[in-house]
Amino acid sequence: MQTIVMFLFSLAFFAAGERRGYLAGQLGWSQALANWVESFGLTGTKYLFFLVVIFLIAGMFMDTPVALTLLIPLFAPQAMEQGISSIQLGIVLRFNLCIGLITPPLGKCLVVVSALTNLNYWRLAYSSSRPAQTGH
Repeated sequence: MQTIVMFLFSLAFFAAGERRGYLAGQLGWSQALANWVESFGLTGTKYLFFLVVIFLIAGMFMDTPVALTLLIPLFAPQAMEQGISSIQLGIVLRFNLCIGLITPPLGKCLVVVSALTNLNYWRLAYSSSRPAQTGH
């Protein structure tokens, strides 16, 4: 039942995606964010690394489509002004959201694997975060 409720909530959330983008534009959120980022002097590659960190953290807590729907209207206009290609931006951000899904403490994929296999979540998180060992 909980899965069905979450699915329906996500569906309603995506349906309102265009409205959120319009609202963010009308309220000037992206411009306020652009001014805040410029106050730190983040331009070009530094701004892209800032986005990598933001989307990696967002990937730990949100599902990929939800994070993209919420955060792209805020961050993409400034990235386009910085000269970052939209294709490069999309690939980098999507990749970081996917990495966030397997990153502890709240990696959603780890939660699902833990529930399906009856493994301890923290043991699974520890083993997934260790570097690959060769020879074993």
